[in-house]
Amino acid sequence: MRTPIIIAILAVGAPIMAAEPEADTNATIYAFVDILPDDSDLSATNDLGSGDIDGAKWDDHWRAGVGLSAQHLLSEVGGPLLTYGFELGYNRYLADDDESEFTGRALIISPRIGIGFHAFEWLFLEGSAFAGAGVSEFTYRVDPLSIDETSDLALATEYGLQASATFALAETLLLGARVGWIAQQLEGEFEGDPPFVDTTLESDTTGVYYGLLAGLRF
Repeated sequence: MRTPIIIAILAVGAPIMAAEPEADTNATIYAFVDILPDDSDLSATNDLGSGDIDGAKWDDHWRAGVGLSAQHLLSEVGGPLLTYGFELGYNRYLADDDESEFTGRALIISPRIGIGFHAFEWLFLEGSAFAGAGVSEFTYRVDPLSIDETSDLALATEYGLQASATFALAETLLLGARVGWIAQQLEGEFEGDPPFVDTTLESDTTGVYYGLLAGLRF
C-alpha cells in the first residue's frame, strides 16, 4: 500500500538567506544535489499474486534539481524568519551488474515551509518540512536476453524533514549544506504481452539524505 502524503507541514524552511539583516523579505533561486538512502523496499503485484524484496540495495541513489525560496521576518530585526518555497527534483535509483540494469526515476515537485535565523551575519540556519508529488517510472534491461522494458508513468510522492546551513560568500552568492530524513514512494506499471500479465511495481524508500546547494539571492 502506498504511504499517504503528509499534508500538514510542520516547523522549519527551504534553503535561503536574508540579503541584509534590515530586510524583512528576500528570495533565493538555487540548485541542489542530494545523496539519497541506498536501499528500498520493492513490491510487485499482478493478477497471479505479489512478491516483496525488503532492503534492496542501489548502486546509485541521488537527486538533483532547482528550488525557489522566500522568507519573511516574523518580528523585530534579528528575530526568526518564516521560510517557504518549493523544489523540483529529478530522482534516480540504479542497480546494475555486467549484464543487467534496473532503474527507478522520478520527477517530483515539493512545497516546503519552515523557520530560520541568522547565527551570524554570514550564516543562516534553518529546518524545513516538505511534501510533494510527481511522476515515476522503472526500466529494466537484461542484455543476454535482449530485454529492455520501461514501465508506464505513475504517481510518485515524498515527504520529510530537513536542516540546512547557508553561507553568504558575496552579496548575491550563497553556498550551503543540508541533511534530512525522507520517505519517498515510486510506482510503475509494466504491460505484459500474452502469456504475461500486467505488473505494478512499487518502491518505498525511507532514511537519511544529505547534500549541497548553491544559489543566487535577489
